[in-house]
Amino acid sequence: MTTSLELPGHGDPALAPLLAHLNAESVLAACQERLDAEDSAGRPSWRCARVVEALYHPGRYVRVAYALLTDSSIPDHRVWPQGDVVYLHAPVRRPMSRRGVVLQLGGMEVEMYRFPNDRRLRGLRKFAAQRTATAIWQDWIDQDGAKERLEPATLQRFLLRYVPEQKWVVRLRAEPVHHGGGKVHKRRITVRCASPSLCATLLNRHRSLRRCSKESQSLFHAARVVGYDAQLGLLAVKWAHGLNLVEMLQEQEPTDVMRKVVATLQSFHASEVSDLPSITPAILQRQIQESVDDLSLTCPELRQRLADVGKTMTERLNRLDGFDPVTLHNDLHWKQILVDGERFTFLDLERMAKGDPLIDVANLAAQIRMLGHRREFSVDVATAQAWAGEFLAQWERQVGKPINATRFRCYVVCSLFCLARGMMRHLRPGWRALAQTCLELAESQLSSTGREAMAT
Repeated sequence: MTTSLELPGHGDPALAPLLAHLNAESVLAACQERLDAEDSAGRPSWRCARVVEALYHPGRYVRVAYALLTDSSIPDHRVWPQGDVVYLHAPVRRPMSRRGVVLQLGGMEVEMYRFPNDRRLRGLRKFAAQRTATAIWQDWIDQDGAKERLEPATLQRFLLRYVPEQKWVVRLRAEPVHHGGGKVHKRRITVRCASPSLCATLLNRHRSLRRCSKESQSLFHAARVVGYDAQLGLLAVKWAHGLNLVEMLQEQEPTDVMRKVVATLQSFHASEVSDLPSITPAILQRQIQESVDDLSLTCPELRQRLADVGKTMTERLNRLDGFDPVTLHNDLHWKQILVDGERFTFLDLERMAKGDPLIDVANLAAQIRMLGHRREFSVDVATAQAWAGEFLAQWERQVGKPINATRFRCYVVCSLFCLARGMMRHLRPGWRALAQTCLELAESQLSSTGREAMAT
């Protein structure tokens, strides 16, 4: 969860009057004035607000979720259900949902919705209540044949992520009691609420990957599906334990860690998963152009350089060939890999696709490399570069041939632009400086020819 926003300047003419007023303090004051007054139950006044998540599309709209708290000491992971989550949408849409309230913020009308009244997440309202969440989880346990009964008093809910009108992810923890008597170990699950179609897609991917993992007996592990509700749009998987990749690299010998990462990734690539979209040069060109457009609007001083990279990438992507498509994670970065002993779990399967294996290789290498340029992580530039280089060296060693530098560099640029745009769209602190660095590294990749430059 983020606790602050880095707001763009005045490069966005459509939303410029509002953007400076999206800070938690301004939103808290507006909600205290309007939302509290409409609460017939006499809700106590909120004392503080925190940013949960932002989703900003330059020139079109902005959505930001906030946690409103009566107790400022509540930790971030407990802001729900102990506090109230609301989300703001601007500009106002017509017709607007009946659950929305129009507020004035910075002289501009915005929509405000109280969590969990999110019109696109149909299962959210039913699952939010503690009693209902317990009953649904108990039903999943019964369907699984486990002789356990959940103790409702032990249920804890932790908000992991809430992206307005897209998805909601929580972790549930409880202490069930075995029917034969005596307590058993605590149960933990991750529950995702999204569109029914996305949940059905993710269900197929989890089950397919789990089957492939068992058949190949690889290091790769797929989280077990615990429950699924097609009508409500809910998918629950067992909570994945372990250290993320950076923590592993800091604790163990990087060569050993990267050797296992490569072996695991190759097993993932060999998995058979049905109905995956294909990543084509045309799709990558569109992604690059979207990044160029959005970053040019929010960073007008970089407009010409962004356009030059976009033009060069269009020319080079049109010439890519010479690979056999595999099953891609397609959003592989260090946070998506959890390591528990000898078991590697890949998280977040929403963007899986078919395509060039170097897409995953380049994205992971670029994400590791960028750790040295992100102030929220305590990894220096030299260490991050060494880790990325070791990963590429292990990939070449296990594949048995050099990485195709032309394809690799194109995918690195795609990853850098995707990272810069993603940080900007979520208004993460430091996104502007990161965008500048990503552009510089992209330009360096496109002008380099030597093998040694690929990890820099």
